[in-house]
Amino acid sequence: MPDPRVLAWLDCETTSTRPGRRPWDIAVIRRPADADPDGDTSYQVFIDRRDLDLADADLKALEIGRFYERHPEFGAGGNVMRLADALHTIEGMLRGAVVLGSNPSFDTETLDPFMRGHAILPSWYYHPVDIPSMVEGWLRGARRPVPQPPKTDPLIRAIGIDPDSYPRHTALGDCQLFRAVYDTITNSQQHLPKGDQDVRDWPEPAVR
Repeated sequence: MPDPRVLAWLDCETTSTRPGRRPWDIAVIRRPADADPDGDTSYQVFIDRRDLDLADADLKALEIGRFYERHPEFGAGGNVMRLADALHTIEGMLRGAVVLGSNPSFDTETLDPFMRGHAILPSWYYHPVDIPSMVEGWLRGARRPVPQPPKTDPLIRAIGIDPDSYPRHTALGDCQLFRAVYDTITNSQQHLPKGDQDVRDWPEPAVR
């Protein structure tokens, strides 16, 4: 069933995990209210290196996102913009939306101070949705095994999705992955158990 809310999957690859970190790869997938995935709009942008303060970056964070391999100013292809210009577009993609992702507060907290610093008011819904937590709740409600510890990749595999089939630690790839996870658990015909219903008769979630 389509969601009556505007949804937006958000991910940022950043120069560190510290306060003051800067986003260098940002992606959003926006879904209008009451729409199915055919109505989704994707946007990805790389931030001009002049706005990144690389002297204050954490090398490990850059390595995880493969900064020097993927950033267009170091030889890869892609859309590059100054931070202020990119933030205007990102704000429009997130306006009025429920933000979803893996620890999406990290991403909104990354963007918020830079938006405000450029006189842009963040206007997404104040309560983001953490997809791995949704998956854990779905598994527990369905009385299915929950991986221990309940980390993101094992949780995703537990509902039949292979996270390695997506370009991980890229902003758009992570948005696409967590959109697939959301759509799988929300579109499943699975119901909570009633009485002595045999869980072995429940349908498996579809693999996306």
